[in-house]
Amino acid sequence: SERPEAPRSPLFGVSTKVKAAFNMAARRGRGLLVLDPPFPARVAFRFAVRSGGRILPHYTKGYESHAWVRDARLRESMEGLPGDGEFESLFARILPGELPMAFLEGYRDLGARAARRFPSKPKAVFASNAWYYDEVFKRWAAERAGRGTRLLGCQHGGNYGSLAVNPSEAHEKAVTDRYYTWGWEDAANPRLVPMPAPLLASVAPIGADGRKAGVLFVTTSASRYMQTMSLTAERTRDSIERQFRFVGALRDEDRAALVHRPHFVDYGWDVVERWKDRFPAVPVQTWRTPFLDALRACRLFVCDHFSTTYAQALALDMPCVLFWDSRTNENRLRPDAKVYHDALRSVGVLH
Repeated sequence: SERPEAPRSPLFGVSTKVKAAFNMAARRGRGLLVLDPPFPARVAFRFAVRSGGRILPHYTKGYESHAWVRDARLRESMEGLPGDGEFESLFARILPGELPMAFLEGYRDLGARAARRFPSKPKAVFASNAWYYDEVFKRWAAERAGRGTRLLGCQHGGNYGSLAVNPSEAHEKAVTDRYYTWGWEDAANPRLVPMPAPLLASVAPIGADGRKAGVLFVTTSASRYMQTMSLTAERTRDSIERQFRFVGALRDEDRAALVHRPHFVDYGWDVVERWKDRFPAVPVQTWRTPFLDALRACRLFVCDHFSTTYAQALALDMPCVLFWDSRTNENRLRPDAKVYHDALRSVGVLH
C-alpha cells in the first residue's frame, strides 16, 4: 500500500544554476555560511546581496550514501579499554561493536567530503537541523569550531521554549555558541537571542474562508524503540488510538471531508495500513504535496500533536482545532508557556 514519502531535497524550488553559483561562492567565502536557509530563497539571496557576499547560503543535497566497510581488526584493537565502575566497564565492552562507522571507518572520508563541500575559514556557520542529519556537516563543524569558527543555531521546532524537558533543544543550545529562538528568552542563558521565526515570518497569512471545503488532519509518529528516556512505544500507540477516537466521533459528512497527512517516516508502526483498516474511505496525503499548499487548500486544520505544523497554522491565521494529551511527559509545559496554551483553550482552539 502507499506510504507517505520523504520531503523533497532542500534544493527543490531553487534554480540549480543559482544554487551552484551560491555554493561555489560560499566555498570561497570567509563570512557567515547559512546552511540550507530556514527561510525562503528570496530572503537568503537578499541577505547575500545586501551583505556584499559576507552572508551566503549553502544548499546541500540531503543524505549522502557511502560505501564504508566495517574493519573488524580496527574494532578489535579497541577491545580492552579501561573502565572503572559498572557503567564504564559495560560501555568499554560494547563500544568496539556499536561505535558508528562515521566515527571510525568513515571518519577520514567525511573529512575529505567536507573539504570539497565547505569553506576552510568561515567566521561563522548558521544551521537549524543539520546537527542531526548531515554527517559531513557535523564532521566539518566540529573541526571548524576547534579552530575558532562560531557555530550559530536556530530553533526549528514549534515546541521549543515551551516543553519543560526537550532533549533536542538542550542539545542544540549546548553545541552552539549562540542560539536564535522564535521570540522567547531564557534569563538563565544569555547566549539565547530571540528573533522572528524564519519559517513563519516570510509567508502571507491564509485566514478563514468559508467557501473552501476539506479538513486537513496532520499527525506524527515516533520510533517503536526507545531512543531517549522520555519516549515510550505506549505513547505512540495511545496517540494512534486517540486519532481513531477523534475520527470515529465525527459526523459522516464531516468525516467525508477529512484528509489524513501522516508523518513521512513510519518508524515501523504501519500507520497508513492501520488507518485503512479503520477508516478506508479517508484519503491519505503524502509529503509530495507541500504542507503550505495543503494548508491553503483546506477549510480547517486539525493537529493532534505539539510541534511545528500547529505553530505554522496559527501564524498563518488558519482556522485550527488542536488536541493532545497534556498529561504525557513531552507536553508538560514551562510556566511562562502555559499561559498561552490556556488562552488557546479558553477560545476553543486547544482541547
